[in-house]
Amino acid sequence: MRRSLSARILFLLTIALLPIGLIAVQQTTSVVREAQSLVERDILARTSAAAGAEQAIIRDAQGAARALGTAALVIGTDTAKCTELMRAFVEESDAYVFAGFGGMDGAMECLSTGNPIDVSGLDDWADFVSDPGPMVTVNRRGLGTGQAVLVTSMPVSDTAGRFVGFTSVSIPLTLADTLLSLKIEGVDLALTDRDGTVLSASSGSDQTSIFDRMRIVPSELTLDRRGQILSIGNEDGRPVTAAIVPLIPDSLYLIGKWTNEKPNGVTGIVGTAIPIFPVLMWLMGLVVAFLAIERLVLRHLRTFRRQLSRLSMEDQYQSYALLKGAPIEIVQIANSYNAMIDRIAAEHAEVEKASREKTLLLKEVHHRVKNNLQLIASILNMQLRHLEAPEAQRVLRRVQDRVMSLATIHKSLYVDANVEWVRADRILSEIINSVLNVGLPTESHLESHTDLQPVELNPDQAVPLSLLVTEAVTNAIKYAGASEGQTPEVSVVLTEPSEEIVNLTVRNTRGEIRVQSREINDATGLGSRLIEAFVSQLDGELRVEDTPDAYALHVSFRKLIHTPLLEEAAE
Repeated sequence: MRRSLSARILFLLTIALLPIGLIAVQQTTSVVREAQSLVERDILARTSAAAGAEQAIIRDAQGAARALGTAALVIGTDTAKCTELMRAFVEESDAYVFAGFGGMDGAMECLSTGNPIDVSGLDDWADFVSDPGPMVTVNRRGLGTGQAVLVTSMPVSDTAGRFVGFTSVSIPLTLADTLLSLKIEGVDLALTDRDGTVLSASSGSDQTSIFDRMRIVPSELTLDRRGQILSIGNEDGRPVTAAIVPLIPDSLYLIGKWTNEKPNGVTGIVGTAIPIFPVLMWLMGLVVAFLAIERLVLRHLRTFRRQLSRLSMEDQYQSYALLKGAPIEIVQIANSYNAMIDRIAAEHAEVEKASREKTLLLKEVHHRVKNNLQLIASILNMQLRHLEAPEAQRVLRRVQDRVMSLATIHKSLYVDANVEWVRADRILSEIINSVLNVGLPTESHLESHTDLQPVELNPDQAVPLSLLVTEAVTNAIKYAGASEGQTPEVSVVLTEPSEEIVNLTVRNTRGEIRVQSREINDATGLGSRLIEAFVSQLDGELRVEDTPDAYALHVSFRKLIHTPLLEEAAE
């Protein structure tokens, strides 16, 4: 795979797309970050807008409490007249349900409800006495009204600047809920104290569980007057963006939260795609590159390879590379390949023609040599008829046998279809029959046995082997014999135990009864010397087995590797 064209191009394309992918990640991250910043600023702005309305209500309440405190000082100790003032204020205003004036001891006898109350037991009273100042609290069950109210208290001082009491006015929390729900769309709002207790919510004071789960404690945060963005988790573990704006520092706070889990659709989609967008872009690039390489290059190369594997000079048209829809560069290569096929086919035809001509010429040469050798043998035979000396007849007959052996080889070379090798078993069979017919008279009693395996030899080895067999069989006939009551025997065995080794064995029996042959038992030793010479030409090994009952000649040699004629012609 590492060496394939597809893998290398895909690897290079991956490297090429890496900077683009990094840029895409950086730009996408920047867009998401900017979109998130816009979302945060938007929710902070909407929460601040809602806080402005709530602050206006509180400021109005503080102003009313301050004015009632001043009026109460003017009235003085006339409790009935003070009570009437407070009652008239509440009846004339739809926004308030309670108004009252009390002393620094916490007792309130001047109040709109008419029944005196004591606030000195409240949790915030000690803080108010130690550091008098504007105070806003929420009471789930107001002392004067019995309903959930937002209480705004203001200290009252005399002309000398001494605090002599306080004035409180109460706003029903239902009014705050209504104002929160009407002021902003798409954001849930909640009014909390410094400890994170939800006092009022845009969804209603009795439906504040979502803000309770957020667990925002303003007293634990460092806030500026413009507010702050918080990223927290809800009960499902998903991040939630919220804004907190102080209405009254260290007292009241307004919290805003998006009503949907994904405040910005674009931000949510892009934010989800940040980790997969570069990967998808890379994968799409690789897919496009792979398809392009596959369609434009690789499939044509595979077709080209198949045609190369089917290259055949017998049917060159099946070897042509015909590519449909391939790029011009590959088409040009295919055209060059087809032209090469035409040239190879033409050269192949020329080589075959030259080979056929060479084969015909060789066959003609072997035919003429065979005819000439037979002519020589005929002349020798004619000469034999006119000779009276037995010694001269024997010599000419041996020469005639050798000439006929050579003629047999040349006959085989022009008769067989292949002139590059000859079947040694066929040649030897013909030579053995010829020697037996010539060397033995008709009345001779000699049994001959041949076991010739099909062995193919180079003509350069077939000639000395044939002459060797001629001499060996002639000697075997000349010296063959047998014991009383037995028949003389001559056997020739040719085997090929392996692809490279050839073994020849010529054997004759011995005994008192000798074979009547035309050969004269001389002691010149010419036959033995010729046999040794032919074995040397074969580069073989000669081993003689001489016993009283038999004489055996064993020859072993290695076959030559013949170079085919087509390779010689090509060279």
